[in-house]
Amino acid sequence: MKIFTAGITALAAMTAVLIPTNPVFAYDWVVTANVAVVEGSYAPTSVPFTIDVAAGSCVAGQFLIWTAQGSDNSARIASNHSVLALLLTARAAGLKVQVYGNNAGCAVTNIWLK
Repeated sequence: MKIFTAGITALAAMTAVLIPTNPVFAYDWVVTANVAVVEGSYAPTSVPFTIDVAAGSCVAGQFLIWTAQGSDNSARIASNHSVLALLLTARAAGLKVQVYGNNAGCAVTNIWLK
């Protein structure tokens, strides 16, 4: 029983260390907006698009850049295709997106369909 209790205590301590309570976020700004323009010619490496509000230091109407993310080329291509589909769906249906990004290069880190 002592071994089991010690194992549970060790597991709880490791979990507390591995799951941060104050995560460090990799973005400077978050906005909710309508998609105005989607540029498809750079797929599958990136998806530039514009929104109807300013995002940090990126003015409304300035191209924001989603760059392929993933562990290998297939994952990056799939990521870009998914983001392109999400943006086109939002644009066509008039739905809002929540965009997370960085001021440097107006780079987008995450996109949520709202």
